[in-house]
Amino acid sequence: MAAAVLRAVNVGERVKIRGVKSTAIGLMIAASITAENDILVEDHGPGLKHDRS
Repeated sequence: MAAAVLRAVNVGERVKIRGVKSTAIGLMIAASITAENDILVEDHGPGLKHDRS
């Protein structure tokens, strides 16, 4: 997701983040990020290369 965000968002640009905020560790877990130019970057979870078996 990081590479897609770097392509979609410019430094200093405002973004909208949808996700879950963990109060236990003070961390925002982003599910999607929308840039000012309406480019949407969604997190679809780990791909096949992250096999957890």
